[in-house]
Amino acid sequence: MRISLSRFPLLFLALTALSVGCSTVPPNLHTIVTRDCWNHYTLVKPGDPKPRLNYPCEKQIVLPAYQMPGQVEIAGRFKGDAKATLIVDYLYEITDPLLFVSQAKFLLQSGLDDADDYNTENKALELAENTITDKLVKDIVRDSLTKISIMDFDESAFENVLQTVSDRLSRTRGVTISAISLKIDYGPQTEQAKDAISAKGMYEAANAAELGEKIIAAQASKPE
Repeated sequence: MRISLSRFPLLFLALTALSVGCSTVPPNLHTIVTRDCWNHYTLVKPGDPKPRLNYPCEKQIVLPAYQMPGQVEIAGRFKGDAKATLIVDYLYEITDPLLFVSQAKFLLQSGLDDADDYNTENKALELAENTITDKLVKDIVRDSLTKISIMDFDESAFENVLQTVSDRLSRTRGVTISAISLKIDYGPQTEQAKDAISAKGMYEAANAAELGEKIIAAQASKPE
């Protein structure tokens, strides 16, 4: 038996409204929902209907499910207490949102509940980045530098070290870190010392060590 919806206009309008209003969770966002004011919370799968929040303790937050840029500046100490400033750029992605928010529970009260406004800058997410990814990178850098002489430091090799260690540790924070890029500022005194040691090696290789020492000393005594 076929039912003509044209004979039941109210039913037709209700079905139309239901089909329009029944939107789903997009794949580029993590949607976390609670029914008891964050005592318990679950992740809504992409493609599932967006949760209906009808009561005061029914809440949600949305987090990005795509790569985001991060940057951290670190006052580093090398072997022998030599110092330099390192700037690390990276990309990170939240891969386990429930684990991620367990590391920064303030996100649950952050107001990150409107996917339409998600591209605007949000201080809560920035704080979570500082708490989780930035701190992780800082800890890896500081721990690794203490084993390296500043005179032997190789930026490309150190980027590989950072990537290898972060691959192992970042998963315990619910994120992945990639595309690590490093810049280092040795400061004028350290830069001068590195140049002098490098030049000394060149003079020694050319059997002109005595001449090299005189040139290096003369350069060091020049006013800046």
